[in-house]
Amino acid sequence: MKILFVMHPNTALTYDTQIFMSDFVKNGFKVYFLSSFIGHQGPDRKILPENENFLVYTIPNFYMEAFDRFIVYKVARNFLVQALLLLKTAYLSFRYNIDVFITLGGFVESGFVPLICSRMLNKPFIVRVVSDPSRDVYIRIKNTLIYRIYRKSEKKILKEASGIITLDGVEEQYKNKTLVIPHKVDTQIFRRININGKYELYNLDKSDFILLYVGRITEEKGVKILVESFPAILEKVPNGKLLLVGKGNLENYVKRFVKTSGLENQIRLLGEKTRNELSELYNIADVTILLSLVEGTPNPNVILESLACDTPVITTRVGKIPGIVENGKNGFIVDLEINNILNAVQKIPDLKEENLNKAIDEKNKRYDEGIKNLMEMIRKSNLQ
Repeated sequence: MKILFVMHPNTALTYDTQIFMSDFVKNGFKVYFLSSFIGHQGPDRKILPENENFLVYTIPNFYMEAFDRFIVYKVARNFLVQALLLLKTAYLSFRYNIDVFITLGGFVESGFVPLICSRMLNKPFIVRVVSDPSRDVYIRIKNTLIYRIYRKSEKKILKEASGIITLDGVEEQYKNKTLVIPHKVDTQIFRRININGKYELYNLDKSDFILLYVGRITEEKGVKILVESFPAILEKVPNGKLLLVGKGNLENYVKRFVKTSGLENQIRLLGEKTRNELSELYNIADVTILLSLVEGTPNPNVILESLACDTPVITTRVGKIPGIVENGKNGFIVDLEINNILNAVQKIPDLKEENLNKAIDEKNKRYDEGIKNLMEMIRKSNLQ
């Protein structure tokens, strides 16, 4: 059978999305992937090589940072990208006689195009919802015309879809056509490892109390709050070190803050890291801290990867994080208030190691079961 994956325009191709597509290839499907994606997420995140069973097609995204802040340009660019996406999807659909369409990324942004083509060819259309339809990021535009249009579009796509894949949770009205397939953590990489000699690689000492942040260096990820809170953390934890992994538009701000505060030895920007390097950092860290204001996905991979390495987390109550992080067992959920953050940091040494990665085993088991059910459903054409 031939599967066409259509991904949300202008999105980085994440590691977990590639794992998801690779399982189709492993199960004997021929996979076609279409997007205007910006690139792969991270320096070694390209794990799915092109071959006769996995073919990649792209369209230009016309992204120019200097102009994209202007709403007229942004709207015009997105309209043009969607038009090209429709033409390319239609072309691939007829050329290869696609059997099933599956959306990736933002399902509204990438959903209408394959929906139209699936109806033209009378073929199944599956929506992969990687975020809550009413996720935190859209609360900022609530009660606006854009928000109302977006919500109506969501309902239309979910209603018309032959099947729905979610990471966590099922809406009652769609339960008969929904499969829950959470992100899978690669426990061959993200696991407890020998850390002898690893501290020296990062110019650290075993006596340091290491706080690790992994993600975009942006305000919505809580980086500004984290950095500005760190001097207060140092008063309670004098041997504290904060390592920031990633890139983003707050890098210059962080550098200025570090310099003016005289914290060059305590706060370090490490840039992007490979998955093996991330595993090393999770293992030497005492805690992974993620103070997101909003999250696009219910279960951030950073939290799952950290717990897989037996490293506790401090995070905020966004998405479905409370379903993974249990206060006082594998980490702490905090409000964005300095005293709450300080209390959580000080309690980290009291956590018991056997409680840390139980959620990961359950997530991976649910992923494997979900993929098996999805493959059977597609092969039996048990789609409306």
